Formats: sequence, structure tokens, C-alpha cells
Amino acid sequence: MRDEKSTKAYSLHVFGSQGEEMASHAAAGVELSELEKGLHEAMNELPDRCRAIFLLSRFSGLGYKDIARELDISVKTVEAQMGKALKHLRKRLAEFL
Repeated sequence: MRDEKSTKAYSLHVFGSQGEEMASHAAAGVELSELEKGLHEAMNELPDRCRAIFLLSRFSGLGYKDIARELDISVKTVEAQMGKALKHLRKRLAEFL
């Protein structure tokens, strides 16, 4: 009976911790999907040119000079638009930061 009692206690401990871990992973997945949804919504709120510059910089990996050359604008314009985009995204996604 003593062995059976300790086996049950151990099983409860193991399965209990796995349950907590699974719940933690599920919560993280939900939070990540909410963040992705919020990011897409916030990006869609940006003006067209600003969004294009942000996407080229962050998702295409282009530098400011490359973006300026591709869009035929000045590097200072790229810098200003990126600042505007990042400020907007930080404001909109503040709950995730």
C-alpha cells in the first residue's frame, strides 16, 4: 500500500507539471497569434509609402540606402518614414512590450 501511495503521488506530480507546461505553451501560442494579428493591423494603418519602406527594411532585409535607391527617394526620407512607422507600431503594440 505504501508503494502504491507513493506511485500515485509521483504520477500526480509528473502529470500535473506536464499539464501546467502544456497550458503555458498554449497561452504563449495564443499570445503570439494575438501579437501577429495586432502587428498586421498596425502595419495596415500605416500610409502606403511608410508601410512599403517598413516592409522592405524589416522583411526584405534591405538597408536604408538600398530602399532609397529602389524607391527613388532620399535616405533621409527613408529614415523619417522608418521612425514614423516604428513609433506607430510601438504605440499600437505597447501591450505586448
